[in-house]
Amino acid sequence: MFKIAASMSKPASEFQKYVDALEENFLETVDSLREVNDEQWRNDLKFPVGLINKIKKELTSVDVQMVSKPVKETVPS
Repeated sequence: MFKIAASMSKPASEFQKYVDALEENFLETVDSLREVNDEQWRNDLKFPVGLINKIKKELTSVDVQMVSKPVKETVPS
């Protein structure tokens, strides 16, 4: 998530609530994130459209070998 935060014009600390939402919903691997549909991103997780688009773009470029590895990353304060 930090890599995405760095590419957006927001401080990384503003992304902690989104990291928390992913963890609360047991979405901790690349594969699990790929299974989230647009409605779930918007309505269940309450992610903004710009962030959804960035995440989806990153998910398409992630190496297939990393699919089962956890994506948990601490957002710096």
